[in-house]
Formats: sequence, C-alpha cells, structure tokens
Amino acid sequence: MERALQCASCPAQGEFGVDAMKGTSAPVSIADLQSEDFFRSLVPALSISDRITAEPYPLAAPARWSSSGYALLRDVVPGHRVPMLAEAIRALVARGLHPIFAYVFDEFWEPALSVQAYAQSVLGPCSLLGDGWAWLIPVGDRYGGWSAHRDCRHDVSMATLWVALTDTDIDSACMHLVPLDRDPAFTARRLDDDSATDRGIAIGARAGSALFWDARMLHWGGRSSERAHSPRISVSYTFAANAALGVDAREALDPRGSFPFRKRLGAIASMIALYDFREPLPDAITNWGRMFGRRRAADVRSRLSPDELREHVIHHCCTRRCYGRAGESALCCKVAERDCIIGPVTDSSSFLDRLAAERGRPVPSSEVFVDFDEGRALFPTRSTWQNPAHYPAMRVHVDAAKGHPCRFLSEHGECTIHAIRPAVCRNYHCEHLSTVLSML
Repeated sequence: MERALQCASCPAQGEFGVDAMKGTSAPVSIADLQSEDFFRSLVPALSISDRITAEPYPLAAPARWSSSGYALLRDVVPGHRVPMLAEAIRALVARGLHPIFAYVFDEFWEPALSVQAYAQSVLGPCSLLGDGWAWLIPVGDRYGGWSAHRDCRHDVSMATLWVALTDTDIDSACMHLVPLDRDPAFTARRLDDDSATDRGIAIGARAGSALFWDARMLHWGGRSSERAHSPRISVSYTFAANAALGVDAREALDPRGSFPFRKRLGAIASMIALYDFREPLPDAITNWGRMFGRRRAADVRSRLSPDELREHVIHHCCTRRCYGRAGESALCCKVAERDCIIGPVTDSSSFLDRLAAERGRPVPSSEVFVDFDEGRALFPTRSTWQNPAHYPAMRVHVDAAKGHPCRFLSEHGECTIHAIRPAVCRNYHCEHLSTVLSML
C-alpha cells in the first residue's frame, strides 16, 4: 500500500481502531472488549451464541478450480442480511472500534459456514481457519485496500473467500486478481514473486456476493476515489484442505461446535497477530491482540526456522517501520532528498540474466541501470552520484513528487523483483533493521 494511503480499514486511528464519531459515549475500554453485553448493546440486531449454523450455499458451479483459479459466487449473504452486516461494521467504526471486531457476532461467521460445502467440492475435505479480516475503506483517493500479495506462499490447497457487503467497482476499491493462468510466477511455482501486477484484472462485486480464489493467487485491494458511491465494506475467510493443515501456524476453527464469545475474541486476536503488519493499527489494539494471542505467537515462533523468522522480521520492519519510522515503507528504494544512490550493482550481469529469464526477453542494461555519465548529470549536487565507484546504479524515475523511486518499485510501494533482486538491495540493512535483527 502506498504510504500516502490511510489505513485500509478506517480513516482515523483511535485507541481500538478508529476515532469515535461525535456524539458517542465514553472511550472503549479493555473491559468493554471482554463483555458480550457491550457488543450486544452496540449491535442489538445481531447475535452471539455458543454455536453457529448456516444454510449451505447451492453448488451451482463446477466442483473444481477453473484454470483461472477463482469464482464469483452470487448471494452468499441473503439480501435481507446484507444491510444488517454492513450497518454493524458502521456501528463498530462509529463507536471507535476496528471492523475486525465484527467477528464476535454469529452472522459474520455464517457466510463461511454456508460456503464450506462449496469449498470442499473444490479443495476436498477442508477446514475453516482462524484467518480473516474486515474492512471499511472510506470514500476518497487517500484510501485503498491492501497491496499485492498472496494469501499462501506454500504450494498447498487453500482458498480465500472475500465477501462484499457493499457494491464495489473500480472507483470503490474493488478487488484485483491475477488469474493463475496469467501469472508466470505461479506457473513456475515461484510463490515469493509478486511482480505480475500488470496482468491483474479488476473485478466488481454486488453487495452480498463473494469472490472465492486459490490462496496462492496474487491479488490486491484497489484504491477508492471521490467517485465512490459509498465506503467499501467487506470481510474475508480462509479454508485449507485438511491435508494442508499444519503447514503454517494458522489454526482450524469449528464455529458449528462450541464457539463462545471468548473463543471468538481469541480468533480475532489471532487475526490481528497475522495481519497487523498490513495496517498501521493503534498500539492499544495490537497490545490487546498480544494479550489474547500470546500462546499463538509462541506457536508461530516455534514453527518457524531461524531463516523464516528473520524474513518475517525484515518484512515487518521494511513494510511498517522502515528506517524506524512508524507507518513508513520502502524509503531505501527512493532517493528523495537524501544524498544516496542504489549502487554499485556488483552482480549486474547475473541480475540481468535473472530478469531476462523472468520477463522472457532480453533486457538491455540501459533499461535497468544508470552509468556514471548519465547519473552524475541526473543529480549534479549529490556527492554519491558524482563518485564513479557507485556505478552501475539502479535506474530511478526522476520524479521529485514521488521521491525519485527505483523503477522496480510498484505503485503499492513494494519491490516487483523481490525474489531476484540484486545483491545491493538484498544485503542492505538500515541502522534500525540491523539493530532489530541483532536482537533475534
């Protein structure tokens, strides 16, 4: 997500998610979050019971993946329910809560239970995971969904269900997917490569309908605009084939069994632990999530190898606290006003070979690199660009308004060549990141 965008799920940060609107009562407390009565009074139209039931979604589509790896499912949420769920999220936000707390209510688990039989027709015997999120993306081009990613980077059978609770289109942050048969990285099983964003398609959805996609699919939430008819409200769920359970720390849930209020709080805490790096959440909500999710966090660490843990830490720092600045990302991929250069690229020849193999065509050096004669003229007042020892350097877009970004930095602020990036990028650690890694 671009740093110019606000939090994907809410416009302004309050103690537990957003600033409460004018006219609401006292701030939400930890005691409120642990009280069924608090949530019942906040959204009296919805339920909190010990077990959840739902009518199965009709199997109107073939019981297998198409080559594209996704399907549009209509009327996953019955028409009379849609405004109730959307209004519930609005009520949470108006009270100063993050939309993720919608998962305390029965009705927010019913879509997943309804679709589970359909998921089994695609994945085989499968389970619902404690892995989801809820969004309210406001109107305006300052706001947008999550940046390009895959929900699973293991080559296993998992699927995501994303449910629209308001009509979404290109102006209101609709989903963008790269169909599996259009993604060369998926074909080659390079699931750490998110560079094929130019092959994505925007998919609008009516309120109550859902997108169901292979969790290995590259996707992202679009940007809202002033033309949007309303905020984008949506929720998501994750299914995994039973054979895939245990490939990571995401745990199976059974809302049809015993699923009381406190267990739902635990599921919400797990979701926060999974995805707090995706949104700059307030300290209060992350601290609350840690309080409820300590055992799960310890489980995550126990299942990660030292290298995997290191990669998780690097990703968190570089996407959420770049240079130690909260909410910043990819600062080292931009020249901006600093006297810096992304060079020298000591493995320039092998990098060009890797890039050519990925793009399926020869890539001339001038497309990727800047040489000394060109570079010293681009930034004549910056000493790093006047030193021939710093070349060849990575080419940047000379655009002061955007901070002179590397040509491989996407509009979402992520590296499009991350899996094959040159050594100068792979080995660079800012002082903040070096300090954090030294504590592992």
